[in-house]
Formats: sequence, structure tokens, C-alpha cells
Amino acid sequence: MVERVQHSTKSSQRLIAARVLGSAPMVIMGQFVVHMPMGFWGPAGHSNSFGFYYSIATAFLSIVLVIAAFKGASWARFVSSLLFAVHLSFFVPPLASDTVIAGVIVLWHLLLLLSQVLGLGFGQVSEEPAQFILSKNPIDEWLVTNAPAARHLLMASLLVTICGIGFGYGKLDFVVWLVLSLHFIAILGCLPFWRFLFFHDRRMVMVGLLPILGAVLSMSIAELAIGMLAVHQLVALMLLWSRGAVFQELVDFFFRRPAALAMSSFAAVIALGALLLSFPVASADGLGVSPLDALFTATSATCVTGLIVVDTPTVFSSFGHGVILGLIQVGGIGIMVLSAFAALLLGGRLGRKGEQALAQLLDSSGTQEAYRLTIFVVFSTLAIEFVGAVLLTFSFLHHGLELHHAIWRGIFHSISAFCNAGFSLQTDSLVMFQHDPFALMVFSVLITLGGIGFLVLAGTWRWVVSRHAPPLKVHIKVVLGISTILVVTGFTLYLIGEWNSSLAGLSFGDKLVNALFQSVTLRTAGFNSVDMGALHSGTSIMMIALMFIGASPGGTGGGIKTTTLMVILASIRATAFGENRLIIDRQKIPQRVIFRSMAIAAMALGIMFLAIFILAFSQGGSIESLAFEVTSAIGTVGLSLGITQNLQPLGKLVIILVMFAGRLGPLTLALLLGRSTESRVWYPEVRFLVG
Repeated sequence: MVERVQHSTKSSQRLIAARVLGSAPMVIMGQFVVHMPMGFWGPAGHSNSFGFYYSIATAFLSIVLVIAAFKGASWARFVSSLLFAVHLSFFVPPLASDTVIAGVIVLWHLLLLLSQVLGLGFGQVSEEPAQFILSKNPIDEWLVTNAPAARHLLMASLLVTICGIGFGYGKLDFVVWLVLSLHFIAILGCLPFWRFLFFHDRRMVMVGLLPILGAVLSMSIAELAIGMLAVHQLVALMLLWSRGAVFQELVDFFFRRPAALAMSSFAAVIALGALLLSFPVASADGLGVSPLDALFTATSATCVTGLIVVDTPTVFSSFGHGVILGLIQVGGIGIMVLSAFAALLLGGRLGRKGEQALAQLLDSSGTQEAYRLTIFVVFSTLAIEFVGAVLLTFSFLHHGLELHHAIWRGIFHSISAFCNAGFSLQTDSLVMFQHDPFALMVFSVLITLGGIGFLVLAGTWRWVVSRHAPPLKVHIKVVLGISTILVVTGFTLYLIGEWNSSLAGLSFGDKLVNALFQSVTLRTAGFNSVDMGALHSGTSIMMIALMFIGASPGGTGGGIKTTTLMVILASIRATAFGENRLIIDRQKIPQRVIFRSMAIAAMALGIMFLAIFILAFSQGGSIESLAFEVTSAIGTVGLSLGITQNLQPLGKLVIILVMFAGRLGPLTLALLLGRSTESRVWYPEVRFLVG
């Protein structure tokens, strides 16, 4: 008991020292980069005499407090809290002229004050491993004493990197050396942890040290080197969190609720993407896009939608395009699948509850099948995208692009097409290919393969390559059949409706090819090879219906899914013929699947009507264009009649929420509704009139 108290005391002392060490570089950098032209800090990128002396005083007091904290001085906590309060008060006035960086510094020091004065636990949650009481494992003892301080330093170094490098001050030597100094302190503080970990999990150590090697190799480019160090800090932070009791409780909570896991993981990716896209380096003009536009773009990319409020090719830089592409890839495959694949790659597993969550998310029959499907998903995605990138590179070369530009655009558009995202590096999407049947057919195949679902891809592949493969399952037959019918129907109706509208001026062959391409892409991908402003109203209504249906379960597209449509249509037929059961391909469909299909369709319609109602009052515009926009968002399609870039802030927030619901809604609803248990209570039937 005495030993545990001693460890707790040391942990508290070192946490105070870490808070001071993390605060000082942030404040010193802040007085230099905060933009306050008419105030005591002066304009960004310059340090006046007040800022210089303030930095000297901060550095001196911080060194004194760190030494005092390590020696156990009782006054260290009080004086450090007083210092945090002073920093907080000096960075409140700059909020009027520099909301982002001044706001981060104010919020950070407010949390520090709440933690030290009120004891609300910012960085001081007990992370004592359960086995520490029973063993004297050195790594457990180190974690009890040092983990809170190490975590705090890592978070501070990441935050300073974001403020100093991410928001455009990476070319200033003063900022670079300040950020590197804090990184060095954080790395030094975690060295014992890496040494202990080396004897237990060398693969994970290699993953953590690879970014440091990358930083050394890229020392000539300061921003890149610091970015690699930030990746190392992030890996170290996650490893430290994973050793704590709080992390284990969170993992247990989410693994018991796969729907909540899917929702929170996508939200986390969107938040990270919005942060990266808000950096000045992500914009073509170096000034950065607004936080709301960054959030909209990150949501659209992660939810593989393709709706844009700013012109992707001209507004974002190469870095911004890379971030968008990464969000598309992660959003298309899924966080859980990528996590499982990474665990398998490192020789580990997810654990029993994690495996159950993975199996439920992939709708597989068992753990081994889930792992096999995970491997198939990743490798088939990479293989299809690679072939698509090669073919599209030749198409871009044919259209006059230089080799390196053609390769990059081939990769970008192949991933965007397979993930059904609809993002393009041309302002007019794929209009440049409207006379290129080869390119449009490559896009169509990529979109189709991504949209039919990985279960269908895996089953069809097994059936094609294996001589003794079992017959195709009902699910695969339904997906292939309904998808074919929808493509043919969309092609026919689009060709008839647009022959003299958006297809006018094209040759007979080009009209056929473009109509077929639009039929494929309008259900979930969102590319366009013709002018969307020339659409006939009847065609718009047809497109709304097909966008609402969307792709197939387990794929990269959205919508209520083709199988949901099949169940609903089969239920209508069964009702019309007075049947009390639902039979598809001589097999009975469970009652819970029927209920789930009806609920998915009903809730999707409810979300659509609510969003249209809000937009009609807040944005104005025709009901046709609003309905088209909302359906495109909930179906994660990305096609628009031209109102996206004119949305007001409230309208952007509404579409963001609709895109998020469209990407997760059917899956999340299916998981939530699928966890119900059979009631053992029987009730009498009652006559109840409907219709």
C-alpha cells in the first residue's frame, strides 16, 4: 500500500512537470504566431519587446517549476496553476483577431487550470494496470509512475505541431526549433517505454520507429520531418493509452456495440480530415479554407459522397488532394476492416470481443470467415484500384496530360471511382471523357465492382475460380439481378429523357455510352460526363429514385441498398397474393429481415423529408433541386443540380448530417435492430385496420 502511494505521488509530481514543459513552448510560440496587429503581441510572425521578455520570463519560471516538481516541492502545484492562469488571461484578448491559435492556447490552459485547481482529471486519470498489484513487471511500474506525464507531453507536442506547422509557420526557424525541442523532450520521456516494449512486441516498436527514420531521411524539408515526428508521437500516444484501464473499458464498450463503433470511428476520421484540410498548406492559395468548408469536404470524402462546396481541383493543393484521397480510401474500406488488417499484418488479433464486432460488421458467420473476408477486402481493393489506375493513366495520357500528372490523376480517379466517391480533379468532373468510351467503361466497371459489395465479389470470385465451388447464394443472385435491372432501367429512361437535352450534340454511339455511364454512376458514384444543368425534370425524378436505392450491402456505396428494395418489393407481392411468408429463390426470408428493411426505408425517407423541410425554409430554391440534393447526400451519390456551392451555413450543416446518416444509416440501423432478442411473452392477436 505504501509503495502504491509513493508511485502515485511521483506520478503527480511528474505530471505537473509535464504540464509546465508542454505549456511553455506553446506560449512562447503563441506570442510569436498569434495575429494581434493592434495589441500587445503584435502581428503574426513578429515578436515585439513585450513578447520577448514574456517568453524569457516564461522559460525561466518553467525551468524552476520543473525542478521544483521533480524535487517534490509543495508549492509547485500552486505556482504552476498561477502561471497557467496568467497565460490564459494574456491570450483571451487575441481571440478577436486570431480565433484558431489563440483559441487552442486558451482552451488548453483552461483545461490545465480545471485539472489542477478542481481536480477534473485532464491527464491525471489513474492508468494503473490491474496486474500491478500482483506483479512487479517493470513496464507496469513505469506506466503507473510516468504514463500520465508522457501522454501529456505527447499531446502537447502534437498540439504545438498543429498550431506551428499546420497553420503555415513551418518556414520560420524560430517555430521549427521550438517544435523540435518539444518533440525531443517527448521522445526522450518515452524511451524507457520503447525499451520495455522492445522485448515484448518488436513489430510494434518497428512501426513506432519507422516515422523517426523517415524524419531523419527528410531533414532537408523541415515541415515533412516534423510531420513524421508527429506520426511517431501519435503512435506512442495510442500505445500508452492502450495500456490503460480507461482504454480497455472504452474498447469493451464499443466492441459490445458495433454500430456505435462504426459511427464514432467515422466521426473521428472526419474530424481529423477537417483539421488537415483547414491547414493553409491544404489550400492552393496558402490561406486555408474555412473550418465549415473543410468539415463539409472531409465529411463528403469520408462518406464517399462527392458533394462539394468549393472547387476541389482549384481550391485545394496537392497536399489537400492527398488528404481527400486518404479519406476516400479509409471511408470506402472502413475503419474496422483496416484495423483488423493492420492487426493481422503485425501478427496480432483483435481479441474475442473485437472479432465478434468485426464478424457482425461484415455480416460473416464466424471469426475465421471475418478475417478471410478482411484480407480479401483489402487485397481486392488494392488490386482493382491498381488495374484501374493503370488503365486511366493511359486515358489521361491520351488526353494530353504529362506522365506524372496522368499517373496521379489515374490513381486519384481509380480510388474515387471504386470507392464510389465521385471526387474529381477536373472542375467539370468527367465531361472531358464524354467522347472517350474506353475511359467511361473503365469508370463504370470500377464503380460497379465497388458498389456490388465485397461479399458478392468474394462469392463470385470463389465461384468463378473454383471447380467445386458451391452454387451462388441467394444474396449474390439478388444483388447481381437487381443491379443489372436497375442499370438497364436507368440507361433506358435516361436515354429516352435526355436524347435531346443533356445528350444533345453527341453522336449516336456517344449517346449510348454516356447514357449507360450516367445510369451506372447516378446510383451512388456521382461522376457526370454531361452537363447536369441541362437535365429534363422527368429525368431528375428518375435519378432521385435510383439515388435513393443506391448500391448493395457491404460495398462502398450508399442508399437503402438493392437487397432492401428486393425485400420490400417481394413483401408487396406477397401481400397482394395473400401469402403470409416471404419466399425468394425458393428460400424463406426471416421476419426480422423484413422488419429491418421496412425500418431502413422508412427512416431514410424520414431523414430526407426533414432535411428538405429545413432547407426549404432556410435556403429557398425549387423543391426539385432541394430533393435532388438531399437524396444525393443520403444516397452518398454526389450529383447536384448546382445548389451545393450556394448553400448557407445552416444548409451545409444539414447536408453534412444527411451525408453522415446516409453513409452509416442503413448499416447502423441494421446492427441496432439486429441485436433485439425474442420476447418470451405471448400476446393475443387483434384486428387492426391499415391502408
